[in-house]
Parts: sequence; structure tokens; C-alpha cells
Amino acid sequence: MRKITYTILLLSVIMMGCSTQQKIKKIKKEHLQASVAMSEDSQQMQQLYMADTTTKVEIQNIKGESIIMNAVKDEESGEMVAVEQLNAIVVEAKFRHLAERNGYVDISFDIIVPKEMQDEDWQLRFQPQFRILEDTLNLDELLITGAKYREGQQKGYAQYNKYLETIISDTADFYKTFTKDHLLTVFLERNVNREKSSFFRGSRQKTGTAFGVTEAQAVDYYTRHSLVRKNNKKKEKMDEMFARYVTDPIKLVGVRLDSVINNADGTIRYNYVQPVKTRRNLRKVEMVLKGEIYEAGSYDRIYTMPQTAPLTFYISSMSAFTDQSPRYIQKVVHRNAEANTAANIAFKVGRYDIDDTLSDNSKEIARIKNNIRTVLSAEDYIVDSLLITASCSPEGTVASNAKLAENRAQSIKYYFNRFIQDYRDSVANSMFVIDLTTEGDGKMRQSEIQDIGILTHSHPEEWDTLKELIDKDTSLIDRESILKCLEVEDLDEREKALQQTKDYKYIRSELYAKLRTVKFDFFLHRKGMIKDTVHTTEIDSVYMQGVQALEDRDYESAVKLLRPYMDYNSAVAFVCMDYNQSALSVLTTLPRSAQRDYMLAVVYARLGKEQKAVEHFLQSVEQDYSMRHRGNLDPEVSQLIKKYALDKHLDTI
Repeated sequence: MRKITYTILLLSVIMMGCSTQQKIKKIKKEHLQASVAMSEDSQQMQQLYMADTTTKVEIQNIKGESIIMNAVKDEESGEMVAVEQLNAIVVEAKFRHLAERNGYVDISFDIIVPKEMQDEDWQLRFQPQFRILEDTLNLDELLITGAKYREGQQKGYAQYNKYLETIISDTADFYKTFTKDHLLTVFLERNVNREKSSFFRGSRQKTGTAFGVTEAQAVDYYTRHSLVRKNNKKKEKMDEMFARYVTDPIKLVGVRLDSVINNADGTIRYNYVQPVKTRRNLRKVEMVLKGEIYEAGSYDRIYTMPQTAPLTFYISSMSAFTDQSPRYIQKVVHRNAEANTAANIAFKVGRYDIDDTLSDNSKEIARIKNNIRTVLSAEDYIVDSLLITASCSPEGTVASNAKLAENRAQSIKYYFNRFIQDYRDSVANSMFVIDLTTEGDGKMRQSEIQDIGILTHSHPEEWDTLKELIDKDTSLIDRESILKCLEVEDLDEREKALQQTKDYKYIRSELYAKLRTVKFDFFLHRKGMIKDTVHTTEIDSVYMQGVQALEDRDYESAVKLLRPYMDYNSAVAFVCMDYNQSALSVLTTLPRSAQRDYMLAVVYARLGKEQKAVEHFLQSVEQDYSMRHRGNLDPEVSQLIKKYALDKHLDTI
């Protein structure tokens, strides 16, 4: 009886194998593949019939004329819907127009798997792929897994889990698992005069061996170290054992769907939706589908499906309405200009000669020299004069500080005047031009270098600056006493009073140094300019950045840059970002145009005001017939065209 059972089982396995082979042979012969289709292809359009209860809907065109259309009341919404009798149809479209909103577009398509390609021993792997400009984007896989194929995968995981169960955790009691250790048995028999069974009965003695090792220590050593060593080896082989047992891991990442089927009794249809961030110049996205079949047991690929013909998704954006015309602003150009800088040039107490080795003088002087070179070499300006102002700190009398400040200003003037002369000479020696005028003889002549006058001014004591420094300083101890001292009218007495405060030492060492400054004021005028001011027109760079952001589909930046202008392009940015009330407030103030009316149709449709939306759409088409075709690209308008059967009226325009 058992033999007969085994024979029947073997025959059934052979028959199933033959059936699978015939199935895959047929698939290969017919080059079967899954198909892709636009999402609505599976849904037939419902027939709309004329009813006795029809009424009329009145729509106004651009001239204010009324258009009367047949309509019927929708039972669910209660709205009046224009009707025309249509035949039920199924359209296998290979392209579709999608509208971008907020910088994204949702691409939706169906993957259709025929029942002939389904088998309990197979796994179907589908890889959708987008072609976007020059890039290829691989989407998450779609898996259709047969029940027996999944059972095989799970058996591999079960075997691996059994292996993991043999690994002892670090906190486990090694003694309980170590009843067959050969080395421990030999050691106890040779060195401890006891029967092995006494240890395993749990009576651990502290009896010593000939080597001075107790029985308990021997057990600890052999069990702990041996088990840890074996345990670690098992841990090291975990990856190797996983690869041995789990030859086809179940995918958990990068998979959109993994559906397990028990039988192939019908076609599987899966709707795949993928959002795509749009970018500049993105006009279309192509989608293709690749696929493979893998067989249980060997988990080998047994069939590669032909790649599907591409589905094409054309992307429309409201940014196409952007007006790229430059925007200009009026700008006032002044003839005269100023450039100034300050330096902390340190002087020894009571001295006014410049010492470039003192404090940070070398760094400060180098910075001022670089500023002078920059101003003198400016192409658009001529330097008229330079004003040097020197200041002192309050220690000493006002009279002595006034004289000292004046001497320091003169010293700095002499120092930098000599630098300017040297700089002019070096530039003059390196710049020559050829004189080709009628008076010239064509010889090289030295280029003329401008000369500048240097004026000086001095401030004996910078009390106002000191007051500002004290207000900002948080390390002062007795701020109230200091502020009272600063109210003394006589400047010499003020300084004496300040000396009596607790903070004077700090003020003199830290704050007074910041009062010994030298300020440089350059007075310039524009070359060739006679009038004091000139009004010029130039491109508004901020506005054009906003226009560029619209072109680049960076709508957040576009709104931020264009919002202050509240003009046509501002409205485009608002529509792109779905800021409908803001868009409406701008569009209603603009002069009538086909683009303006079309955007109003979109905005009104979003706000649920369908009659106004239809009116503005028809008006936009009357001004520019191409708007009729644009209406098929935007869902807000295309739905109105279908709902109110506008095509019939548009044919008469």
C-alpha cells in the first residue's frame, strides 16, 4: 500500500513538472509579457442619455452673448450637467497629458498580468522604469509570488532560524549545555580521583588537583572557554549560513508590492502611482516595463519578458504662461560718492610718530594701503580729496590731547602722502599709451595719473565713543558711578573723576585703546559726469530672478520674489502654487487677454465656481483659439469641457 502511495506521489510531481515546462515553453513561444496601460483604460465611459427632464444652462461668451445648452440634474450632486449622447467606448491610449501642480506631477499607470503567466511555483518580478530627460529612474519593483515559491523561501528562513537557536547568548548558563565536553572529562579523570558523574549530578567540590587547580576551577575553565570559542565561531559563520539556507531572500526594501497568489484564476491588475518632481525643460516622461520569471527550488530565472512599448506622459505647467519680457526700474545715479574706513593705529604715550612694530600697526597700515590702492585704481571714479581725522583717548589734559591729536593727524598725512606718491610713480612707470592724435607723433608717452589733496582734522578726546563702549560692555563692576562721572561738564575734571572708579584700570587698558583711531574719508566723483544726479533706467534684477524661478519651476522662490509686484507674473506664480485667492485678486485687476482669462478659468474651477470658469475659458478661446487645445491639458478645464460638452460649441468659434 505504501509503495502505491509513493508511486502516485512521484507521478503527480512528474506531471506537475511537465505541466510547468509546457507552460513556460508556450510563454516563450508566444513572447508573452505583462502589459501596461493608462489608469482609466479599464473603465468604460458611461453612456449619458437625453432625458425628458432636461433644462437649459446659460453661459456668457466674451461679447456678453448667452449660450444655451441642454442639461440634466445630477442625482448625487444636484448640479445641472450638460449632456450629449455618447456611445460606450474603451480607449487604449499610449500617451496622456498631465498637469503639474506645486512642482509635482502624479504619474499613474496600470500593470496587467495575464493568468497565463501566473504559477504557484513562480515569482514574477516587474521593474517599471521612467525616462526623464537624459536620466533613467528605476522605480520600486512589483512582485507576484506563487504560494509554493513563497513556501520555499520560508523553509530557508526556518532552517536558518534553527541554526541561530544553536548559538548561546553571552549570559546563558554554559554548564547546562556542556555535558559532552571530552577535554573536561579527560582532565577530571586524570587529575581528580572522582567519578565523572558526580560533577554532572551537581556536586562541585573544591578538592585540589596535583597542579593546584580545584575541580570547580577546571570546570569553569573548560566549559566557559570552550563554549565561548565555539559560540564565536558560529557567530562568525552567520552570514555564510544565511547565504547557504536562504538562497532567495524575501525583499523588504525597494518593493512596491509583493502579492502572494494561491492559484492563477484570473488577470491581475495593479494601479501604480508615482509622484515625480518636475524640473526645467521637462516636457514628457516615458515609462517602460521590464520583467522576469523565477522558478521555485533552483530560484533561477527561467524567462525574461520583452520590454513593453513606452507609455508617454506629456507634462503641462502653468509656468508656460510666464511673461519673459524684461521689467525696468528707474535709478538715480549721483555724481559724488564717498568711501571711508577707520584704523586703530597705536602710538606710544605722548608720541605722534608712526611705529609699524607697535601693537597691530603693521596689519592696520597694510589694510589702509590696500584700500588706497583700490580707490585710486577705480575705473569709474576720480578721487578729489582725502580727509584724515585723528583722535586721542582722555588721559591727560584737553589742551595737550588737542595738540597731540593734531600732530598725529599730520604725521599720518605725511606717512600716507609719501605712500600715495610712490604708488602714483610706480603706476606711471608701468602705464604707457601711444598718442595717435593729429598733434601726436605716434611715440609712447606716459599716462596721466590723478593727484589728490590730503586734508587733516583732529578730535582731542572721543567721549561720545567712550559712552557707547561703556553701554555695551557687560564686564563693568560699578556702571552707575561711571555714568555719573560722564555727566561732569569739565572734561579734565571728568577724567579725574573717572580715575576714582573701581573700573578705571580696566577702562584705560581696554576701552581707551579703541579711542585712539584714525579715520580716512575719500571724496570721489564719477568720470565724465557733470550733473549732480542722473536718472537712468535699468533691468529690475530681483524681478527677473523671480521670472527665472518660474522658468526653473522653483515656485516657492518665485512667489517670494514676485509677490511685492502683484502683476501678471505674480499671478502665474500664485496659480502654480495653488494660491487661488491671491491669484484671483491679481487676475481680476489685469486687462483682458487669452492667458489671463484662461488662468481665471482654472482658478474659478478650483474654487468651485464652474459657471464663471466656463465663461472665462470660452472667452480665452475666442481671443486665442490655441487655448482650446490647452484646455485638454489641465484637469480643471478638461473636466469642464466634458461635463458641459463644450466641444460642440467650440467647433462654432
